Amino acid sequence: MADMKAIMQQLSMQEQYDENAKWLNSQKPFLANILIRTVDDFKGMQPEEVVKLIEGEPSVGRTPVEEGFTNERLEDETMAISGMNTEKKVHNEGVTYFDVLFYVRTQNELAKIIVNMELQKEEPALYDVEMRGIFYAAREVSSQLGREFKNQHYNDMKKVYSIWICMNTRENSLNKIALKNENVFGQSRWKDKYDMIHIVTIRLSRKMDEDRGHELHRFLGAIFAQELSFSEKEKILVKEFGIKLEGDRKERLTNMCNLGEGIWEQGIEQGKISGIIETCMKLNMSENDIIEKIKEIMHISDEEAKRYYKQAM
Repeated sequence: MADMKAIMQQLSMQEQYDENAKWLNSQKPFLANILIRTVDDFKGMQPEEVVKLIEGEPSVGRTPVEEGFTNERLEDETMAISGMNTEKKVHNEGVTYFDVLFYVRTQNELAKIIVNMELQKEEPALYDVEMRGIFYAAREVSSQLGREFKNQHYNDMKKVYSIWICMNTRENSLNKIALKNENVFGQSRWKDKYDMIHIVTIRLSRKMDEDRGHELHRFLGAIFAQELSFSEKEKILVKEFGIKLEGDRKERLTNMCNLGEGIWEQGIEQGKISGIIETCMKLNMSENDIIEKIKEIMHISDEEAKRYYKQAM
């Protein structure tokens, strides 16, 4: 029966799924596999080489995006992660936090890059992921004042990457946005180091990519594709990407598989209600008649039927 308890249970499962997904995505072997396939500085490298270049422990859901928070020092310096001056978590309603944020040294170890990794369960309806990626990347740049450089030493800024993984899309894709120089007139002072801002969007379809040449999407599919069992995911991650699933990693991925199945099953029930409403509207039924039909088919109370109708509309 569809009731408020079921909705709260699904929300709880979604929160647990998100927590496990962010944790897995913050593990260095997982990050390294994404970096070598998205960041030019690591192209051609092996994941184990990049793992050694990731500094400290990535910050997961602890660094605020909002202006005025991102470059503040922790009051308790013992909480700071190694390699990054992390920000204090401000307990304000509506404050948004970076999913995963970390430093990684370049191959020659002469420079550092700041990387932000974001997970989206689906394509946002109110905005383009690319536009939000630009905003996040800009925040990563502006927040460096006082932390990475002081006064007018702008040349000390670190390059930033904002990488967005958008799941459950219609098709797989990989797109990159970066600063570009255009010589309109006169001699340009553009240097390679000016290429400071990068936004990468990875769209991941619901179905597992069967093309072995699409390594990035197969890797991410082995983590997030709901059609695969844990044993199928483990086989791909171990054989194709050399990632061992032991201890917490195995437990987290197992939890994601179980939670994903539960969310999907409850989604079917909610989908039934949406289908009832859509069919009734095509028949030009009144609001009261639609609510009555929901109540009749789903065997729920009048109040529950009204609530579901309002949520759907």
